[in-house]
Amino acid sequence: MICFRFVNIVILLISITLCDAVSYECDKNTVPCGCGQTMVGINARIINGEDAVPYSWPMMVSLTKAGLGHFCGGTILNEWYILTAAHCVDSYYSGVTSSDFMIAANIHSQSQTNKIIRQVDKIIIHPLWDKFHHIILYDIAILRLAQPLDLQKNSSIARTCLPPRSNTLEEILNYPKNGTRLVVIGWGSINYEQSSPDTLQQVTINFKHHFDKKCNAMIYNPYIHFCAGTDKDEKSDSGGPIFQWIGDRWEQAGIVSYGVSGCAMKGYSVVYTRISYFNDWIESHIQNNNNQTTASNNTTSNNTTIFQCSTYPSTSTSKCGCSYRNVILSSPTNAPSENALPYTWTMIVSIRTSTTNQHICTGTILEDFYILTAAHCLTNYKPQDLTIEAGMYYQTESEAIIRQVDQIYIHPNYSTYSDQYINDIAILRLTKSLYVDNNNYISRTCKSSIYNQWMDMNNYPPDGTRLVISGWDIIHISSSSKSKLLQQAEIYAYNSNHSNCFISGNQNQMQFCVGRNENNNDICYGNDPGSPIFEWIDGRWIQVGLASHCRSAGGSGIFTKLSSYSNWIDTLLNSTITNTSSHVYQCDRKASCGCGQTDVVLTSSHIIGGENTIKYSWPMMVSIQIRDGYDSCIGTILSDSFILTSAQCIYYYTDTNYYNITIATSIYDVSSAVKITRRVDRVYIHPDYSRTEPYLHDIAILHVSEPFLLGDESPQYLQKICVSIENEFPFNQYPKLDSQLVVVGWASSSYTAETTNTLEQISVRMIDTKYESCLNSITNDTYQFCAGLSNDHEGAKLNYLDRGDLGAPIMIYKNNHWEQVGIATVDMYEYESSLRDRAQVYTRLSPYREWMRRILNSSLPAYSPSMNISATTIKNLYENESITVGGT
Repeated sequence: MICFRFVNIVILLISITLCDAVSYECDKNTVPCGCGQTMVGINARIINGEDAVPYSWPMMVSLTKAGLGHFCGGTILNEWYILTAAHCVDSYYSGVTSSDFMIAANIHSQSQTNKIIRQVDKIIIHPLWDKFHHIILYDIAILRLAQPLDLQKNSSIARTCLPPRSNTLEEILNYPKNGTRLVVIGWGSINYEQSSPDTLQQVTINFKHHFDKKCNAMIYNPYIHFCAGTDKDEKSDSGGPIFQWIGDRWEQAGIVSYGVSGCAMKGYSVVYTRISYFNDWIESHIQNNNNQTTASNNTTSNNTTIFQCSTYPSTSTSKCGCSYRNVILSSPTNAPSENALPYTWTMIVSIRTSTTNQHICTGTILEDFYILTAAHCLTNYKPQDLTIEAGMYYQTESEAIIRQVDQIYIHPNYSTYSDQYINDIAILRLTKSLYVDNNNYISRTCKSSIYNQWMDMNNYPPDGTRLVISGWDIIHISSSSKSKLLQQAEIYAYNSNHSNCFISGNQNQMQFCVGRNENNNDICYGNDPGSPIFEWIDGRWIQVGLASHCRSAGGSGIFTKLSSYSNWIDTLLNSTITNTSSHVYQCDRKASCGCGQTDVVLTSSHIIGGENTIKYSWPMMVSIQIRDGYDSCIGTILSDSFILTSAQCIYYYTDTNYYNITIATSIYDVSSAVKITRRVDRVYIHPDYSRTEPYLHDIAILHVSEPFLLGDESPQYLQKICVSIENEFPFNQYPKLDSQLVVVGWASSSYTAETTNTLEQISVRMIDTKYESCLNSITNDTYQFCAGLSNDHEGAKLNYLDRGDLGAPIMIYKNNHWEQVGIATVDMYEYESSLRDRAQVYTRLSPYREWMRRILNSSLPAYSPSMNISATTIKNLYENESITVGGT
């Protein structure tokens, strides 16, 4: 077994007896980066690393924290930005926030007094970094400084050089080349028994190919990671750089990410984040400073074409057909296809089975809720059988944005008559928005339409039109295996009269053929149903078709012609898919809890993916910000001094002074600067809560340092939540089966970088514990219950909440007020599997009433009608009343 850990500092290495110290000469006046005022000198006879020549590595910085000292390394990108590892500055791992650590530049010894100190103003962690998974990927971060470094006046500090931009994945894999001598620097223990040295250390090691047995056992993705080291025991400085000498300067090839500890250490390399993979991401964050961090090499060669997209980035919903990164195509060769570059076709999604998570076909994003694909790959599936994954490049990628399918719309005239797959087109509706405009790593497709009434649809696209197909299994060829990487290929449109095009004459308006000009009958493009085919028009990619099928007896690929279906697509997207209506839930404004200044309005729809709330309709909601907002969850106001939430939310953060737990309320949009904040000074986690059973007893109460003003005294209309105070029913029968409930919160997803800033609500329904999806999820139905989307009380659309929804309340409407009946719990470690086959779990509040009373040292907030009604009458009202959503 291999146990990974993030490690502190430099390296235990090899004994080389080749020669004396070698000096690496570079002229800082002639190169823009990667060079110091004094030369690097490396003594090859040193076994375990050595002191660096003072100020020979001017790009190196130390990340330091008061009381902790040096904890990670970093390098200078330019005056404003520092490059380091994500795990160094993610508060979940490091316990630091931007306000309590700094960087030290112009530093050779940790004890020296003339360091250049800068506070960190902002931490930018790669959006696909996922702190909650065991897979370590995208371990890269950029720090913005509160005050710039003066690189012009201070010769002892300099920028690091980044690798030149790679045009292909092969170029990324081949940098650095196998066996290249690299140099790692940092402040850290030379071995595991010694303390960290005061002086900057350096050591020479070898790049190791990812096919190396021990390296292959350690890395998750060779395009993102590489290994370097020897057969000796090694350590490295987290966040620190590894350099390659390229003749006149040092070029940073990677960032120290993780190593092996505990169960297996000797002989294992250190794993580095491969910088060449992240060039575009780095430059996108520092481009406003207009400082060069890459060498001025021209990376465009004669056999590649770069398609500069003209419409990205943009927040306009009308923009489409462009991705985060420009497409780079190699000239057609004997290879039938090539690997696409990451983030170049971000409109493409993988359509997968919910149970086995197997890719079955490809689609493209039409709008936030809609996916375009081929009809024939969906005919044997129900909506609950399918999910889509967006923002993905590898078929096995864990960082994809996952959505469940709510509805399948197959073209009404779809037919498989004579294996012709006529009208082979379908649209999927998702249960939840993709929030395309909030995520740079997904985009909409531009669909082809009829340009003018004179266009001959029988011959569109015209014969010989240059097109590009992209997908995961785009070619049908007997000698090929399915690709795990997104593929692309340049191909051409064929006229229906082409000898290799098998389309019936009456199908010319609905289908067209594609292929390569070399007429290789053994290759058919379009093997992956729904794979899009694009034409480059006016600076963006227009989707002109989608893969339908390949004839088994050879022949060109046959594609569905999108221009013929433009009206059908528009009608479907623009029409009201189901009978949708709104229902207003009138609230008792005089109530002391459970009501806002505006009534809750819920939209009834057969398709529910959540909706924005009405402002001030949920005044009991609070956002719990942990470590300056790097973690967040949700709570509700129990009293002017107490907040109710999930134990998972704050289990690791009970030292509130250190972890900076903040309550923010009176907010409709979490990005708004106008909010009421309070610090938490006491945390009460239920004594029976255990991380070994993360769902059970998942309840906690927070005490704020200063009371909130509530009700009429609050200018922001803050209000308490109501809870049930009577044992009207056995715990496991309240709420009643099939009760209509509402969940409220600010949804977010840490691993997809998407956020919903606006407060949202979603209508759900109690799920019977006898259903397998619920049985697989709960531990004890006395303390827990399950709920699913309102159109699916059996739980087919199960887990609709994200990590950011921890602590979200689930409400029931009773007698003109809202009562909280549960708290959302989300299993942060098993999220992927739970999304597919486990119901959403809630902690029942009713079993914990006495515990809550003891914490508050007072009665719980409960609804008191303005007129005197007996307890029996209240019970009768409840038993005869059910929440009405849209009149259903």
